[in-house]
Amino acid sequence: DIPLFLTIALICFFNCYAIRGVRSTHTTVEGLRGKLELKLHLYIIVFVVSRSFGIVNRIAQLAAPCCPYFVLWVLQEVFTPLQGLGNAIVYGLNYTVRTLYRVRLCDRQRLSPSP
Repeated sequence: DIPLFLTIALICFFNCYAIRGVRSTHTTVEGLRGKLELKLHLYIIVFVVSRSFGIVNRIAQLAAPCCPYFVLWVLQEVFTPLQGLGNAIVYGLNYTVRTLYRVRLCDRQRLSPSP
């Protein structure tokens, strides 16, 4: 439990440090700064949401070790692996990646024979 809390604290610290660094740069494109800050915030949100049920489950196990909560365990097992999917979605929020996906998917649909 301590390593997970330490990891969350370190991620938040480094993310805040990165956001502060982004804010202190003198960029000519203000929209780029806002997009970068949004992505950094979204990565933290994805991490916290994906790990929150695991933390709640661990606290419940510490409070009542004889009575495990099946629902918390299922939520932990469902949401923890979704961190990778969430990170991929946040990464794919830029125009270049969306355009690449759209081109590749449209090409496949156009090349596939219709029944």
